[in-house]
Amino acid sequence: ASGHGGHYITPARVNNRPVQVMLDTGATSVAMNMQTAQQLGINYRAGRKSSVSTANGTADSFDVMLDSVTVGNVQVHHVAATIIIGDSPSIILLGNSYLSRVKMWRDEGVMVLQSKL
Repeated sequence: ASGHGGHYITPARVNNRPVQVMLDTGATSVAMNMQTAQQLGINYRAGRKSSVSTANGTADSFDVMLDSVTVGNVQVHHVAATIIIGDSPSIILLGNSYLSRVKMWRDEGVMVLQSKL
């Protein structure tokens, strides 16, 4: 359901570990901070080094591939993610590397996700 400021926050699983995510159709990929990545056991330093523009300017980041991202019963494998060096974002952003691979629509204020067949 819609939460703070119209944002959709929901329980999910990243690499089969429980997390909270916020749907972000403006984000290219799934994005999280390095502390969250470490807690999930993601070896982000093995990823491709890059940088991202954030609200606070440019930050170093690593591009990695997640084994799976699951929201409800909608699981997508091999999902691109960006691990941002620093504290932002405070919640995992569920970006288009996941969202573009599922069907998504609003139903009376509730965001519904479904597998693409």
